[in-house]
Amino acid sequence: MSRPRLLGGDSGERQMQQRLSSSMQHAHKYASPGLLAKARAVIPVDALYTSALEKKQLEAGQDAMPTRVDVFRALLAWYKRDFFRWVNAPPCDGCGATGRLRHRAELSVPSAAERAFGASRTEVYECGQCNTITRFARYNDPAKLLEERRGRCGEWANCFTALCWALGFEARYVLDWTDHVWTEVYFTHAELGQVDKPGGRFVHTDCCEARFDTPLMYEVGWKKALSYVIAFSPFECTDVTARYVRKNAEVWGRRTQCSEPRLALHTVKLCLAAAGWMRGSEGAAALRNLRRAAADSFPRVTLPADAVATSAQFVWERRMCESAAWLQLPPSATAASPAAAGEAVPSAEELQGRESGSLAWRLSRGETRREPARSGGGVPGPPACGVFCASDADVQAGSMVVRYSCARNLWQSAPAPGGVGATDGQGLEALCRSLNFSDVQGGGAFRSHAMARKEELDWNMCYLAREEGSAGAAAAAVGTLMWAFDCSTNTGTVFQSVEVLAGDAVFEDGIVEWRLAAGRTAAEVLASLSGPQLGANVQNLVAAGGGKEASVKRPVCLPEGSRHFAVLAVVRARFWQHAQLFRQPLDDQQRWPFVVRATLVRRH
Repeated sequence: MSRPRLLGGDSGERQMQQRLSSSMQHAHKYASPGLLAKARAVIPVDALYTSALEKKQLEAGQDAMPTRVDVFRALLAWYKRDFFRWVNAPPCDGCGATGRLRHRAELSVPSAAERAFGASRTEVYECGQCNTITRFARYNDPAKLLEERRGRCGEWANCFTALCWALGFEARYVLDWTDHVWTEVYFTHAELGQVDKPGGRFVHTDCCEARFDTPLMYEVGWKKALSYVIAFSPFECTDVTARYVRKNAEVWGRRTQCSEPRLALHTVKLCLAAAGWMRGSEGAAALRNLRRAAADSFPRVTLPADAVATSAQFVWERRMCESAAWLQLPPSATAASPAAAGEAVPSAEELQGRESGSLAWRLSRGETRREPARSGGGVPGPPACGVFCASDADVQAGSMVVRYSCARNLWQSAPAPGGVGATDGQGLEALCRSLNFSDVQGGGAFRSHAMARKEELDWNMCYLAREEGSAGAAAAAVGTLMWAFDCSTNTGTVFQSVEVLAGDAVFEDGIVEWRLAAGRTAAEVLASLSGPQLGANVQNLVAAGGGKEASVKRPVCLPEGSRHFAVLAVVRARFWQHAQLFRQPLDDQQRWPFVVRATLVRRH
């Protein structure tokens, strides 16, 4: 398809029109038979159908069959989990090291080979370990991205949109002028559960976050000040900003690059050019290929007659209906609530902050979750933490070692010299078993609060952190975990000293405090840690804060005759990502980021 002739106007408008035109040209790649065949070859179609079928039958019974929406959501999950990989800085091409590469901005010019696959820029890094130069080309060719399978949001959405077309999902590549990219996919209202409503709509999909139909997540959850959001496909160019905002008046005030009538004129001209292309042989073939892919990819899934575009007239009429649906009176400034004012009310999922990319990068962009302060009553009561009891082998060796791997989500009683290790249980299930000291009535008197294990799949990291949505009224919401240790079942045995090794990662206002208390009875220990004031036998091990990583590594001599001790972690952060315990790579099978070593002695 040829580009429409550029019109006059100021430099801002000309830049706008050039960007619209080049993005439309790019969208035409999704109709390329060669690209679609290449994309189709990498998709595990049967596995996606099986996954969708199993999930559907689990939710709706053994006779239920998946819809196209179910299969699409299986595609979305597979793409994020198994196919594409997020890259902030690439690993070294020489030694494979990560985190030690220095950005060489002066070398960031794409080579001829990189430009051939649409790379307008290339990031160049030098390894601080082996001095190897590593190039990270920002490719814009979806065929090349099917091979590379890595990048940031632009590469993610570009490649995902191509996979959608390969399976017969009519998709649009959505460009946000405030630096993000995602996909929209067309479904009929019946497929979306509104069986009595004719027609359909384009549904927001963010493959970086594995989100489906959460259009307000950028404005509400990420706190983005959106201005222009434009969707592109081989069939159309549409301004879809209204779908992603609640307060139109504020957004229109930020749209200053081009007048609204001129923007509408430019998008209509691109749509007219696309309609002419669809009426030709190449465009007609693209329409046939799209429907054939939709019918052949999942033959056991019902395909509604109007699930994909059938003609230029169909696309044009659908676009007019889409635009008309956004025409409404401005919200009332005096309304008592967003709903009363005509504003869309965000869902809980839309309130969440960004997950893709490293935490430091998200914080620098201001796209982490902003949790509202909540007032309320008492502390909620999750299960209490587990108790680790010294074994006969521990007593004989004179040492008790308990350790935790966040990557494997595994607690283990580590072997002391000459001893035998024993697995105490799995992860948070073991961590949150009830306290069952014999001399404490009713089980655990102190309970864990508002903590959970998190995984960052994009960055291959995991850690323990405060639960999302658990912010309190105070500026820094608090989460706590306690681990208890007991040698009272071994007559004449006491704890002499303890060494705690624990790695924390904190950002901005995050703080992690470690405390240790010991005593002759469990009640004495618990009273020291859970009372209104900390007992005299409580020791503060370390406090980490100020955006630094810290490790606890300090041997502590315990009070004489101690048969019980407990280690308490207190996590303080306004936003849950800012304070993390035991952060480590998901594929780290060797390291134990939390280790407690206790020396045991016999009293005669």
